[in-house]
Order: sequence, then C-alpha cells, then structure tokens
Amino acid sequence: MNNTDLDTLRAELEKAGKLTENGNPAEAERLLLGVLAALDTLRANSSTPEDDVLFLRMETLNDLGGVLRGDNRREESRNTLETALALAIKTGNDEQQSRSLHILAMLCLDQREFAEAMQYFMPALALSRKTGIHLRTANILSNIGLLHLEHGDFEKALDYYSESLPLHEQVDNRISIAITTFQIGLIYDDLLQHEKSLEYNLRSLALFEEMGYMSDVGGMLNNVGFNYANLGNYAKAHESYLRSIALHEQNGNTRSAAYPYTNLGDLLRQMGHYDESLERLTAGLALTRSEGDRLQEGRTLAYLARLFATEDFDGVDTEQSRQYTLEALAVFEEIQATDPRATVEIVKQHGLLAELYRRQGEFEAALRHFTEFHNLDKAVRNEGTLAKSAQFEQKVTYATERARHEATEELLHKTLPRSIADRVMRGETRIADHFENVSILFADVVGFTQLSAKLPPAIVLGFMNFIFEHFDSLALKHGCERIKTIGDGYMAVCGAPVRYDNHAERLALMALDMMEDIQLPEEIRKHLPKGTLFHLRIGLHCGEITAGLIGTGKLAYDIYGDAVNTAARMESHGEAGRIQVSGEFMNAVGGVHELPLRFIDRGEMEIKGKGKMRTYYLEKRSN
Repeated sequence: MNNTDLDTLRAELEKAGKLTENGNPAEAERLLLGVLAALDTLRANSSTPEDDVLFLRMETLNDLGGVLRGDNRREESRNTLETALALAIKTGNDEQQSRSLHILAMLCLDQREFAEAMQYFMPALALSRKTGIHLRTANILSNIGLLHLEHGDFEKALDYYSESLPLHEQVDNRISIAITTFQIGLIYDDLLQHEKSLEYNLRSLALFEEMGYMSDVGGMLNNVGFNYANLGNYAKAHESYLRSIALHEQNGNTRSAAYPYTNLGDLLRQMGHYDESLERLTAGLALTRSEGDRLQEGRTLAYLARLFATEDFDGVDTEQSRQYTLEALAVFEEIQATDPRATVEIVKQHGLLAELYRRQGEFEAALRHFTEFHNLDKAVRNEGTLAKSAQFEQKVTYATERARHEATEELLHKTLPRSIADRVMRGETRIADHFENVSILFADVVGFTQLSAKLPPAIVLGFMNFIFEHFDSLALKHGCERIKTIGDGYMAVCGAPVRYDNHAERLALMALDMMEDIQLPEEIRKHLPKGTLFHLRIGLHCGEITAGLIGTGKLAYDIYGDAVNTAARMESHGEAGRIQVSGEFMNAVGGVHELPLRFIDRGEMEIKGKGKMRTYYLEKRSN
C-alpha cells in the first residue's frame, strides 16, 4: 500500500460522510465496510506505516458506528464503537478515543440512559479539551447540555450551554449554533421567559433559513409562533404557524405539521374564533393520535379543555373541559418518565383543574390541585434556575467576548511577530522602531517560477506552503523573524523586533540550515518532472533599519532602509545553491572559529545601485 491507496480510501470516507448527510445510510455503510475490508487486505501486504493504517481504521469504525446509530441498530453500533475505542486506547490516540466515547454517549442518550451517557461524556470531554479540538469540545458540551435538558435539569443545561455556545461561535459552526440556540429557547419557554425564548428561536430560525434546512425552518417557525402567541402578538403568531404548516406539508412531514396545526387551533381560541378553533383542534387530535405523538396529543387535549372552559364560547362546558384536562393529565403522567417536557404540561393541567373545580364549587378538590400546581411550578421554575438563567446571559456575553478576544489574539500572533502583536493588544496603533544594526536575509527558489506555470495550482501552493513552513520553523529555532514572502521569495530578519547582539551569527546558522536537503512529500514529488532539483539562492547583509506596523485594516510588520535593499542585491547577484554575504555581514559574525561555518572571498563585483562591493560566500565548515 502507498500514500495513493490511503488517499483513495480517505476519499471513500468523505464520500460516505456525504451520503450519510444526504440521507443514504445504506450506501454509506456499504462504502465504509469496503474501506475496512481494503484496510484488512492491504495491511498484510504493505510497507505503509502501520500507524497511518490504524488511524484510518479507527476513523472508519467511528464513522460506521455513527451510521449504525442513525439507523437505530443500537447493538451493532455499540460493538463497532467499542472496537474503535479499544484500538484508540491501545494506540494512545486521544482524538479518536474522544470521538468513540462521544458517539457511545449519544447512543446512550438516545435510549435516555442518562447515567451511562455521562460515564462516556465526561472522559470524551476531557480528551477533547486535551487535544484542543474546539469543534468537538463544543459539540460534547452542547450534548451534555441536551442530556440535562431532557432530564429536566435546566440549571445544569444552562451551565453547559453557556460554555458551548461561545465555542460554536468561535469556530463558526452554524448548524450547532442553530441547534444550541433552539435548545436554549426551549428552556426559556419553560421558564415562561417568552421574550428571551423568542430571541434565541429567531436566531436559530435565521441560521436554518441561511443554510437551507427547510424541515428545521418549519419546526422553528412553530416555536416562534408559540413565542408570539404567549407575548400576545397574535398576528405574527398566526403568520408563523401558517408558514410552518405549509413547509411541513410541502416536505410531506405530517407528524411535524401536527404541532403548528394544533397550536394554531389554540391561537384561534385566544383570538376569539371559537368555532374555527374547535374544528381545527378536533381534527388535530385525530392527527396526533394517528401519528402516535403522545406529547402533542396531550397538548391538544389541554387546548380543547381551555376552549370548553372559555366563558365567551357558546359551547362552554366546565364538565367537558374537566374531562379533557384529566385525559391530558393522564397522557402527560404516562410519558413523564421518558419526556421531561411533560412535567411543565402537568403543572398547567393542575392549574386549570384547580380553576374548574372552583367553578363547580368543589373547593376541596380545587385546593388539592392548586397545591399540586404551586409545588410543581416551584420545582420547575425554582429561584436557582431563574437565577441561573440570568447568570447564563452574563456568562455567554463574557465567554463570547473572551472567545472573540482570543480569536483576535490568535490571528494577530499568526500574522505579526509576537512582541508586536502583544503591543497591538495593549492598544498601540502606531508602531515604528529604529534599530542600529540587524541582519537581513533574502532567499529565492531558483527555477521554480518557470516550472510552476506547468503545475496544477494546488501543487504550486502545496510546495510553497511546505517550503515556507520549513523556513518558519528554522526561523523560530534560531530566534529570527519571517517578514514576508513574495512569490517564491522569502525575507527574514534577526535583531528586530527582538534585539540580539549575536543577530548575524543566528541568521548565518539559519541560512546554512535552509541549504540542507528538504524531502518533499510524495503528493508534491509525483507531479514534478523526474530528476527535478531545486536550489536556493540566499543573500545576507546587516545594517541600520526602521521597522514598524503598516496598514489599518490589514496589518503587516515590515522593515525599511538601505540595508534591506543591499540584502536583496546580495541574493539577486548571487548564485544558485550558494549564500552570498556582504563584507559588513562577515565582519558582524563574531567568533567564526567557534562556529561551524566559513567565508570564501568572492572578490569585488558590480552591484546594481551600490557600485563596487567585495562579497563573500558563506559555507558550512567541514569538521
């Protein structure tokens, strides 16, 4: 097996992922099983490093475990994931171990096995944080939040969401932002903080619309309609429900359409359209029962109970209302263990029953249901949870600002020297420094410009990235600073912005390291003509410069002065495969006998813009 074989199998994994996203798990499973079979066959007859094969095997097993979970083949999924987990533990691969644990946790959460899910979630979270994979960390945090939401523990759910949401925003994971804000909206709705719920639901709706996830758009329109109804904005609620119904019917999703359909029935009651409300709720009850949706069946019974309890309704019937309420209560109590959303509905039914029994003069029963209503309502919307919701907003705001600050800091440190980036972060806007003596390097990959015209763009960029990343690592090793790249040219300095007395020695050693042979990756080499060799041409000089920050939108650190021009001339007037330096640079390198280098006099030569100059070649001294 070679790298090409592994690349082919990786491409199959990507294809399987897209098939899963597009709702074709059977074909995805077939491809993944094919990859596993290929890995088994090729592993025995291959010189490819075993670590690469094992990593791809773990990745494939985790992908397959996820596909099987989505297909509700729980035991097959668990066995596959446990195989991946064992392999990840054996090889010490924290990334794949975290992924296996995360999917296993979700497998348990699907079955509402909360305790077992947490046993997988917590080590998955610890490993994800250790590996620094923000996307997975954010997803795990959100799913732990979902666990607590489904368990009815709003306080803990908000704790985890307050950490996950800023992380999702930092990595711009829009689908997860949409899902997380939707879940936060559910919590605020249950806490009767409808304005906050609407704020998060509208944000989620906008993201789903942006991404074109129309089924989710339909669901969010129903939630938004519910928010508007609770806030008394019946016109917007009516519009939202109708749009939701239309989208669900367009997608052939009858079960989901039942939610806005019956919610609209209750809205019509609130608007005083009682006959239309009764007609829609009666039809909606039949629909929810045919779809087997127990939660919405209970809600529809509760809506009918409210309609028959409405005194302005010609068909008002307190006894009929009480019967519907008792039916709704029975449904909610039946599903409470598996659906915590039923708890909030139970609270509402006890409140309505208290009022209905009061109307009928059954004060003992009214008091009993009122007491039950009061105790349950206090448990659901306790002071701690309400305080936590306020803290959540503060934590999200703080964490979001912190994440933005960290992202800005990371970007500045990637584009500017660290000391300059730190000054910018402290508020300096005009940075201009004078340096009496620094060393400057110019390097050029000889012949690459002509060859690049015949290569695919991706290979050209891959080559330059590989070379320049290597040079950057050498600059870091010797305490030098890359200033910029221009085409296949590379410019660096030593002694600025961090001052070094031995700047010339440091830059000389960096230049010699740059001249060492570089082994290009196979994916680049295979595109080059056979026997292709590349040589560097490097020029070094030292002298006085001005260095500073230029630009306002796009910031860049640059250096100026005659010394920069001279260093550029040293490179352009040099020879391929050699390092040409000025006399000033040679004299600046102290203790040449103590360093593994030597200078060879090249003699005087005419340098454009400088006149006659004596130059030297810098070479590594053999022992």
